[in-house]
Amino acid sequence: MKLTKPAFATIIKNMNLAQKTARLLYMAVLSLSLLLASDLSLAQSNPFADPNTVTVTNNSEKLSKAPLSAKIQLFPFELEPHQIAELKISVELPEGYKAYEDQFKIELAETTGFKLAKPRITPLVEAYDKFSKRDRKFVVNKADIIMAIEAPETLGKATESLKVNLSYQACTETYCLFPETIVLDANFKFKGQVVPTTEKIESYNSFLNLNFSSVMSKGLLLSFVFVFIFGFLTSLTPCVFPMIPITLAVLGREAHARTKMQNFLVSVVYVLGIATTYSLLGVLAASSGALFGSFMSHPAVLAVVCLVFVVMALGMFGVFEFEVPQALRDGPLSHLKLHGYTGAFISGLIAGIVASPCVGPVLVGVLTFVAQTQNLWLGFWLLFVYALGMGLLFIALGVSSQITKLLPKSGPWMDTIKNFFGILMLGAFFYYWNLLVPSRVFDASIGICLIALASIWGAFKPVNKAQAASYLLKGFMQAFILIGASFIIVAMFNLRPMLQQDRWIQTDVKVENLKWQNYSKETFEAAIKSGKPVFIDFFADWCAACHELDQFTFTDPQVQLLAEQFVVLRFDATKDSPELSELKKTYGIVGLPTIIFYGKSGNWLRDQSLTEFEKPAKFVERMKNALNN
Repeated sequence: MKLTKPAFATIIKNMNLAQKTARLLYMAVLSLSLLLASDLSLAQSNPFADPNTVTVTNNSEKLSKAPLSAKIQLFPFELEPHQIAELKISVELPEGYKAYEDQFKIELAETTGFKLAKPRITPLVEAYDKFSKRDRKFVVNKADIIMAIEAPETLGKATESLKVNLSYQACTETYCLFPETIVLDANFKFKGQVVPTTEKIESYNSFLNLNFSSVMSKGLLLSFVFVFIFGFLTSLTPCVFPMIPITLAVLGREAHARTKMQNFLVSVVYVLGIATTYSLLGVLAASSGALFGSFMSHPAVLAVVCLVFVVMALGMFGVFEFEVPQALRDGPLSHLKLHGYTGAFISGLIAGIVASPCVGPVLVGVLTFVAQTQNLWLGFWLLFVYALGMGLLFIALGVSSQITKLLPKSGPWMDTIKNFFGILMLGAFFYYWNLLVPSRVFDASIGICLIALASIWGAFKPVNKAQAASYLLKGFMQAFILIGASFIIVAMFNLRPMLQQDRWIQTDVKVENLKWQNYSKETFEAAIKSGKPVFIDFFADWCAACHELDQFTFTDPQVQLLAEQFVVLRFDATKDSPELSELKKTYGIVGLPTIIFYGKSGNWLRDQSLTEFEKPAKFVERMKNALNN
């Protein structure tokens, strides 16, 4: 067949088009191959990879790349039977990824006898999630997953590997991956034998719960030295911390105008006032059978304390001066000055009431001794010396307050110092006002106070253009007005319950308290028959150390893990009742907090009783000792 010139040209044109198409397809395949090769090389040199091999499993297949990398560590490396250790998993996500907090799940890959507590993840970021249409918490970039873990009684090998399954789900702003699971290995060394720590724990507890009668048998002088030392140790506990701003406000007033010796004497007089009230309340509690510190729970006492603090705050702000009535000033009390030694002593009398909820093993022993011997005179002086030891810290604060003498002798700074101490007194007022009134009244009170103080201190005054600080002061005062208005709005519409529903951004996981059962004869008898150890926590709203145990000790992961092996009962001793009176006689309770332990066989472990705030590590040792009885 003979081709014409136009037909031949058409064929040539089609052949050229085919060659161009082939070249384009070749370039596309080559580019795709290079891209895959570069991805593979990046995966092999992943900067997030851990030197310890991390196996990623999804439907029993190994993935080539995991968005999340993890490293596991166990502290300590050497474990003993029933030892509580810390398991820490450090996770890291690439840029642009985030992982849901509630999708993290940690389980033991094998049945090894280990027990895991509830994990806590930190830090967390809360933000709106457009996939679930609500606020959720995420891990972004890096985070640590920490949990307590209890070793089993035996594993049968000298060295073991603990395998843990870590499940998670990662997302970006445009898509979410399927949930994945990482298998992590934590190496440790298992000693395989019980370390005899029981003897050490028992000796420690017997020392803390020392029968005070045995101390008295060593001599009267040694007894006073003993209670003085332990009084000083009590001043180092968190229970005494609320008294520090009160002490600074009382002793710091006019400290610049006194000599060092005068500051020392005023501090001593203040502590003598504390000791006087403390001793009287202690003798009254021991002789009447009332709980030491329960005086603070009475509304009349709280009202008087609040009134005194607010009056002293107003005096600091210059609303009025403390003066003795004219009839007394012209009479035999003509030399009396409430802002001098007399004022310090009266302030100490009131502060003694504030300090009354602070108890400890030695104070409980002294109160028990007074109740048994009915030697009220000796009991008064023992408590007086105990309070003097507790007051050493306040004397040191009073003497150190004389640094204000280094400031100029007069000037506007004196008003600033007085306002500062007035704020401290207001803080003490609101601390106890919160115990006396409902939350709505408390919120409204704070709001009114902030607005009043901000108005007085320049929120609406014209600024001095020559002083840049006046602009800042006015800005701060106006901010306080807005904050005060917010408190008032919260009180008016009762918004506090809504604000407490965990709607705020948090940087740490919210810890939970123990799963308490309310104490009753029925629950107690059922707990004893359960075959588990039991501990009973006697607490009260006015007991500062009780709140510290709730906040710092009972929320500890190790304590919570061990508590699963206990039946935990709680008795509210805020108000007196016939049942409380019976329990006080049964257990010899004279102050709070008091925690009573029972062993697995139902025997009362007297030497394990706790009568003060205790840090988690020591409380864990106490619980472990109870588990072995």
